[in-house]
Amino acid sequence: MIKYFFTLRTHYRLLLLLLLYLPAQIVNSAGKSLPDWTNSELRGSIFKESEYLTGFGSSALGDTQDDRIQNATDNARKVLSRRIVVNLESSTRTHIAEVNGQIEELTEIQIKSNSDLSLVGVEVKTHYDSKKKRAYAIAIMNRRNAHDYSIKRVKNLRKEIDEQLELGDRLLDQGKRMEAMAAFQRCYNRFPQIEEALLIAEVTGGAGAEIIGTTKSNVTRSNIDSRVSRIWDAPVTSISDAADILAKRLETQFPEPKNVSCLMGPFYYEGTKFSSDFSERMRVYLRAKLRIDWRETVGNYNPKSNDKRRDQARQCGADWVLEARLLPSPDAIKILIMAYPAIKAGTPITAEVDVPKDVIKKEGLNAEPVRYADLLSVSLGLAENELIPEGKGLELWTDQGSEGVVVHKGEKIRFYVRTSNSGYLRLIYRLSNGERTPLYTNYFISEAQANKVITLPDEFECCPPYGNEIVLALFSSEQFPHLNLKSKIIDGEEYEILVETLTEITTKTRGLKKAKKNIEVFDTRISITTMD
Repeated sequence: MIKYFFTLRTHYRLLLLLLLYLPAQIVNSAGKSLPDWTNSELRGSIFKESEYLTGFGSSALGDTQDDRIQNATDNARKVLSRRIVVNLESSTRTHIAEVNGQIEELTEIQIKSNSDLSLVGVEVKTHYDSKKKRAYAIAIMNRRNAHDYSIKRVKNLRKEIDEQLELGDRLLDQGKRMEAMAAFQRCYNRFPQIEEALLIAEVTGGAGAEIIGTTKSNVTRSNIDSRVSRIWDAPVTSISDAADILAKRLETQFPEPKNVSCLMGPFYYEGTKFSSDFSERMRVYLRAKLRIDWRETVGNYNPKSNDKRRDQARQCGADWVLEARLLPSPDAIKILIMAYPAIKAGTPITAEVDVPKDVIKKEGLNAEPVRYADLLSVSLGLAENELIPEGKGLELWTDQGSEGVVVHKGEKIRFYVRTSNSGYLRLIYRLSNGERTPLYTNYFISEAQANKVITLPDEFECCPPYGNEIVLALFSSEQFPHLNLKSKIIDGEEYEILVETLTEITTKTRGLKKAKKNIEVFDTRISITTMD
């Protein structure tokens, strides 16, 4: 029994020593188990430079083992990408003199490539040291395989460009200019991919002339540019076409179009402040096709300065203001767009397109404002020398601003004024048919209201007759003379119409001024286009 006891005890001792010894051996083995490729001195002998390009990375960052392995893998790929770019920069110049202009265009761009290449066919090996909680990774690119794959990729991309170019030409011949533009854009998108594939092919074992000779396509960016020029220069066949062209031209100039907020201002005809059904159609189409953040005028628009359009943009949070002028020529209407910064100083953006008059007519629209000839021959019934300098001592605007105001059937509009003194306000509305009706005859503004924004109490609704109309504001320090009015039905709506001409009314007002030198009289006006 005693012998057995000691024998058992000896066995336990041996077992205990063995248990203590084995972990030490395991730890030591783990400490020596790093793959040879993690050693920079051994790495080159394992993956010979003549056969492989490699990138090594490690990372101890991350919450989990998987996170650290992923970080190490990403680092290894980035190192491999940078090696490709560095190798290219040292070798490209030696090839430029040996190749034709086609590849030279590409190699110049390749030099500017970044280090974030889309690497294909890369093998990644990883190892994780659980004791140090560090991951290791090596990205391995076989030169021969990468070269062959890149050449194949260049051929396929060139073939795709040829197909898209053919499709774009066919669409352009059919008059489908925006569909053709999309096809040409797809050609542009493939050029960077070709440049990347050529870059990898050259670094992994081929000269530029050899690579370019592997494909039959001779298409360059300049070939696509010439097609795009055809789109811009081709005659416009519809208003939608014109809006497409303007939108594309503006988008290419806006800094980050998707982040641009813009207030759309008026589209004036010539030097007037009037719109037409054609200009309104253009505004609607351009708004739909230009992919930016459009802002709306806020209610109770309150200008803070004489630059009312910028004030309006600021109040609705717009960074830009977009306006247009319609300039007629014998056969076409030129739409000239200008977008300018609303807050910070900056260079305006411009775009233009010519719309044939027969295209406008074909779509049942009029480029000119309603009764445009009357607008040119009559200025509110006032002789030029009877007009008081506009805006002196009196400001007038609406909740849609003071320029390019367009109101549609059933919409409501409100007026605001600001005067330099106390006195009386008269608003006279010139309808599109030339008749005149008073909105306010002697609205009193107290001394306490002077130099403050005044919201006039009534709201007005858009109704017939529709067209280009004018609101004349007169302000006097004394009450205005009585107006002679008559009731009249116009397009089913009843109005109180002035019997006297505006010249006669103004003469009476001026007569007050001549009789009493201390009486001040100001006037201003705004244009409004009403539409059905």
